[in-house]
Amino acid sequence: MMFVPKGLDDTPPSLSVTVPVYNETDKPPIGLVGADGYLADIFSDIVEFDVGHKSYAYLLDADAGNFTVILFKNI
Repeated sequence: MMFVPKGLDDTPPSLSVTVPVYNETDKPPIGLVGADGYLADIFSDIVEFDVGHKSYAYLLDADAGNFTVILFKNI
């Protein structure tokens, strides 16, 4: 069982990610791709990830080139 904190309006906290898509390097982006997910689902996916020989599952927070580990599946 996992504790799920509530966000605003009684909705669970979520994460949204958007990154540019490039057709060629040194050109402007041709579009964007994004994904949304509830943090509880993302945490569960990382914790339940079946770690293989050379695979890792982790969640990082990046701020101005500094990275903080939020969650890491212990091998």
